[in-house]
Amino acid sequence: MKLRKFMGVSAVLFCSAVIIVSCGGAGGGSSDSNSSASANSQMITEGNDDTVDEENEYPNEEQSIDSVSSTDIVSREDFLFRGISTLEIQVVIESLKYRRAYINICHQDKDGSLQYDNCLLNAPLKNGQITTDIVLANDVNGLGMTIWQYSPDDDPMEYSWTRSEIMLWAVEG
Repeated sequence: MKLRKFMGVSAVLFCSAVIIVSCGGAGGGSSDSNSSASANSQMITEGNDDTVDEENEYPNEEQSIDSVSSTDIVSREDFLFRGISTLEIQVVIESLKYRRAYINICHQDKDGSLQYDNCLLNAPLKNGQITTDIVLANDVNGLGMTIWQYSPDDDPMEYSWTRSEIMLWAVEG
C-alpha cells in the first residue's frame, strides 16, 4: 500500500517536471518571441538611418578582456580611500567687524553663478568672522561664497574656491 502511494506521488512529480521543462521553464512568452527577438536584433537609431547590431554590442568570445584584480591596484602611501574631504573655512573681514553680515557657501553652475538652493553653509558672521569645517564629496571641485551685508546700499562680496591639495579656504579683507 505504501509503495503504491509512493509510486503515485513520484509519477505526479515526474510528470510535472516534464511539463515544466517542455514548456520552457520560467522563460515565459510564446513561440512568437523568437521571431520578434530576431526582428529586434537590429534597430534603427533616432535621427539617422544607421543600423546598430545589438549582437555586436558586446565583445565576441574570441576577443580578450584583460581583467584586473584589486590586488593589482597601486596607490600613493598618503592616499586615503575615502569618498569625502573636509574643507576648512576661515573668513576674517575687518570692515565688517561692527556690521551685520551673512555668508552663503554654495555649489556653482557651470557659468559660475551660485546655486542658492544647493548651499552647504548659511550663517551670520560674528564680528566679521567665521571659522568652520564643511564636509565635501570628492567630486566637488569648486564652490562659491557670497557675503551679504544687511544694508541694502552695500553690494555683496563674492569669492570662489577651487579644490587643491590644501583643503583650506581663507578669505581676508
